[in-house]
Amino acid sequence: MLSNQQSFSQERIGLPLFTGVDEEGGQVTRIASWAGMNVPSFSDISQIGASEAPGAAYTLGDTIGEYLSRMGFDLDFAPVADVLTNPENTVVKRRSYGGSPQLMRGYGMHCRMGLL
Repeated sequence: MLSNQQSFSQERIGLPLFTGVDEEGGQVTRIASWAGMNVPSFSDISQIGASEAPGAAYTLGDTIGEYLSRMGFDLDFAPVADVLTNPENTVVKRRSYGGSPQLMRGYGMHCRMGLL
C-alpha cells in the first residue's frame, strides 16, 4: 500500500509522501497486530518498565524501527512518554513504563535510541 501511495505521489506532484505510524509496541500496534505482517510483537510497555532492564526498551525501539524503515515509514509516534500517575487509569496503565518521570525518561530514551 505504501509503495502504491508513493508511486501515486511521485506521479501526481513529483514528491514522495512523508509517512508516519503509531507503533509503540505492546497494545499499541498498527503493523504488528496484523498476523500477515510477520513482524515481532512485544509485551505491554508496563512489563518492559517493570523488568528493570532498560536494554529491553532499546531492543523494542531497534526492532520496531528496523521493520518500519524496511516498510517505508519515515516517522514513528513513539516512544510512549506517559507517566502513570493514576494506577486506576486503564488507558495509560499498560502503555506506560511506570509511575516515575525518571523511569519513563530513561526507558523512553533507550527506546528512542533504538528507533534511530
